[in-house]
Amino acid sequence: MGVLLEARGLKRYFGGVRALDGLDVTVNEGEIVGIIGPNGAGKSTLFNVITNVFPPTAGQVFYNGEEITGIPPHEVARKGLMRTFQRNLLYPPFSVLDNVRMALHLKSGYNFFEALFNTPSYRRKEELVDKQALATLGSADILALKDRISSFCSFGAQRRLGISVGVATQPKMVLMDEPMAALNPEQVSNITKFVRQIRDAGTTIAIVEHNMRPIFALCDRVVVLAQGRKLAEGTPAEIRDNELVIQTYLGRHGSAAAH
Repeated sequence: MGVLLEARGLKRYFGGVRALDGLDVTVNEGEIVGIIGPNGAGKSTLFNVITNVFPPTAGQVFYNGEEITGIPPHEVARKGLMRTFQRNLLYPPFSVLDNVRMALHLKSGYNFFEALFNTPSYRRKEELVDKQALATLGSADILALKDRISSFCSFGAQRRLGISVGVATQPKMVLMDEPMAALNPEQVSNITKFVRQIRDAGTTIAIVEHNMRPIFALCDRVVVLAQGRKLAEGTPAEIRDNELVIQTYLGRHGSAAAH
């Protein structure tokens, strides 16, 4: 199992604030890696720098054996490294199905004239898009909502839809930014199940999250950040019992939340 994503010595400064301060992180192919830490630790900034929403002040990012430092975000996505966000970036007036279909159209490969003249190749590609979109919604357990306007769905269903949009094109890796934030226990359970299915289908995952229970249940490894630096790294059991982590972070949430 080789390294799929590697950040070397990442620094990102915002004025005098060091959001990332010489951070090294690796994610191996096939893993689910959790990124945790207190507010302001640099978790979301790490994802933003990896995908070049913010270019690094210093350091390098390698993905699938290739340096991707500083390339445009759409090129990062084209290479199979996708990102989901804390907010559901959906098209509210569109149906659940059409939200996923739009993501798939970005990689469908047909051109303007195929669509304009409704060619046989266009129709075949549209059939494939529909098939893939329905399969994705089925995996997310929201297939029954396919014709519902996305803004009318529950918050938990919108979260699963947002992840579905991110994984519809079958990326090699997905960065998930707080997919379980503000969800109730049943919704968290649904998201947890969906994330496992995504990994089992062959997609590597790095996930930023504050909800410790699902993180420790889901992840193969956990990386703890504090003030833009790596505080600790290890298996969920090792992180749960790490005294420095407990004092710096877990203790703020109550030790019971980690079990």
